[in-house]
Amino acid sequence: MEFLFVMGENRKGKFFVISGSSGAGKTVLGKRLLEEEVEMFYNSISDTTRKPRPGEIDGEDYNFVRVQEFKSRIDKGEYLEWDEVHGNYYGTLKIPLFDAINKGKCPLLVIDVQGYRQVRKYVSDDELCSVFILSNEADIVKMINDRGDMGKETLKKRLQKIPEEIAAVGEFKYHLRNDYGKLDLTYSVLKGIVEAEIGFVK
Repeated sequence: MEFLFVMGENRKGKFFVISGSSGAGKTVLGKRLLEEEVEMFYNSISDTTRKPRPGEIDGEDYNFVRVQEFKSRIDKGEYLEWDEVHGNYYGTLKIPLFDAINKGKCPLLVIDVQGYRQVRKYVSDDELCSVFILSNEADIVKMINDRGDMGKETLKKRLQKIPEEIAAVGEFKYHLRNDYGKLDLTYSVLKGIVEAEIGFVK
């Protein structure tokens, strides 16, 4: 059964979604917000069935779970959003997010376009701020290659998906360009959006 989450008098939190095409820098921007605005944001840690990348920590970067466990949670309706991406499952559990909202925190979700569309089924537009991060293909390739963790075939699949992802930009309240080497500028604009939407940025 689906429902809309509408804020009550004592609920001050707001969902904050950062999305965009693969390699546009959304994860880096989200992590920076979490590091600088610890009191404001709740760190939404997604479940995934993929293997950890070098340096990733279970319970901090992702909750790394088995496929069987993930599918069981799907069947129980425990995810606010979930998707299968390049053969791996990703999902965001509902209960921790709504608990955070009720405590006045702003859950920060760094998710793809399909995940964002699922979130909108449960969260009212008034209590949701959405930002889409744009970049050009050449810069995206550079940013992905800088990570050094992706094969040619996976890169090809991600690049093929970019036009479809960019076509969804009109579904988001804000969109930002993040050109290669200009992350600080993009982040300063993102902070301005946070201040306008939530109103108490440091």
